[in-house]
Amino acid sequence: MKRTLSALGETSTSTTTPPLGPPPKPVPLSPHGTVLLFKVPGNECNLAITRIPSTVTDEDLEALFDKFGLIYSLRLYQVDTPEDSGESGGDGGASVAGRARQSYNFAFVKYYSQWSAYEARRALHNFRLHDVQIKVLAAKTKNDKWAHAKPPPLTIQKSIELCNYYLGFNGWSSSLETLMPAERPSYTPQTAMYKCIYKCVVQLRFGVEDRALEAIGFGTEESTQKGQVIEFAKKKAVTEAYKNAFASFALVVLQPPRPTTTPRTPSSTHSRTPSASTHTSASDSALLPISHAPAPKKVAIHFLDSE
Repeated sequence: MKRTLSALGETSTSTTTPPLGPPPKPVPLSPHGTVLLFKVPGNECNLAITRIPSTVTDEDLEALFDKFGLIYSLRLYQVDTPEDSGESGGDGGASVAGRARQSYNFAFVKYYSQWSAYEARRALHNFRLHDVQIKVLAAKTKNDKWAHAKPPPLTIQKSIELCNYYLGFNGWSSSLETLMPAERPSYTPQTAMYKCIYKCVVQLRFGVEDRALEAIGFGTEESTQKGQVIEFAKKKAVTEAYKNAFASFALVVLQPPRPTTTPRTPSSTHSRTPSASTHTSASDSALLPISHAPAPKKVAIHFLDSE
C-alpha cells in the first residue's frame, strides 16, 4: 500500500557513489556469519531508498530486494509534488503554466539480518530501475524507539516466517504437548468475575541437527463469562509458551562466499513497468542486479542460556 505525504524537497540527482565502508557496528559474528534472534530488528537492518519512479510498486521493490534476504517490513511512500502555477524566465520570456515537476517516491526496507541490508545496499545503490538510478542508503530514522531499549520479541507469525525461511518447511516442526488448567476456574461474588489460569507446554524440534527444546507458558484471564475466561486463558498460555520457545534459541546463519560477478544493469527492454501479477515471472528476473544462483543457506541452532 502506498502512503501519500506532502511535497518534499527534491532529492539530489548526483550520481557520485559515496564510499560504503564496512557494515555499521555491531556486526554479528563475521562477514561470513550472522546470529539471528527472534526479536524485532533495529535500525542497523533498515534501508532508505530514494529516487523511486512513480511507476514502481510495492511488488516491484519486494521482488528486487528479497533476493538479499528475508524482508521484515517494506513501506513505500508516494510524494505528491504540486504543479508549478507559472514561472517567468529570467530573460523576460513567456511564463510556463501548469508544468509538472518530476517527482520521486521513497521507501524503507527492513531486513531481519543486518548483513542482508548491507549486501542489498552494496548491490543496489545507483541501480537503474525503470530507467532511473535509485539510491539505497542506511536509514537513520529519529524515531527508532528500540534504539536504546531492549527490542520486543517477534510475533508468533513472524517467528514462524523466520524459521521457514532459514530452516525450510521440513527443517523444523512444532507441537503442543500439554494444555491444562494450572488452577481451577474461580468465581468472586463481590466482583462477579471468573478467573482462570492455564498451563501450556510446546516442543520445537529441529531436523537440521535433530535437536529439540520445550517451553512452558501460563495464561491468566478474568471475565464475567465462565466459558470466555477459559478460552482466553488457553490462547494466552499457548502464545506465551511459543514466545518463550522462540526466545530460547538463535539461528546462526553462515553466509556463502561473495560472488565474483559484478552487478549488471538491465537493458531498456527490462525497464518497463512490471505488473503486480507477474512480478515473479522469468522476464522480471532480468531486473536482478546479481547473475549467480543463490547458494544454499547453512544454518546452525544455538540454544541460549536461561535468564
